[in-house]
Amino acid sequence: MRQIVIQQSPSVAISENEGTPKNEVKMLTIGQKIFEETVRPIGITVRSVGPEGVETETTISAEIVGFGPAQGVNGKLLGTQRNKIGSNGIVRGTGQGKMVFEQGELVVCKLKYAGRMTASDGQKHIGTLTFMTVSEKLAWLNQTVGVVEGEFKGGPTGSGKNIIYEWS
Repeated sequence: MRQIVIQQSPSVAISENEGTPKNEVKMLTIGQKIFEETVRPIGITVRSVGPEGVETETTISAEIVGFGPAQGVNGKLLGTQRNKIGSNGIVRGTGQGKMVFEQGELVVCKLKYAGRMTASDGQKHIGTLTFMTVSEKLAWLNQTVGVVEGEFKGGPTGSGKNIIYEWS
């Protein structure tokens, strides 16, 4: 299980015993890793530009490796993502795609994410992923919400990695 620590400001929580501010740490638990993707862009189209930012559409391909309940479920992804990169460097986007696995299983997926631009035309992002399949072997994905954590480096000719966790 992966845990994300959220630390709030000292003035948020008051100790009942001393009446003084204390640091409160909350844990957000994400389930086990189910997929890892190595992503490459195939093509990028600039859809619009303006003072609010740049909107792009990117076609991607990825190699997928399964972990945990998806151990041994390896394959490829073909997808499209729409990004809006604000003038402040914040990225918001959606995506959809099809995952085709080595044993012939087909899974379609939808993604919503947010992130920020990094040095060298890179991007870090986090989002949610939902799945749909008629495969009996992968039917558990129909009730799964994935949490995607990823990083992309190198602009249009670069590559990236996404790690998908089962949200519990």
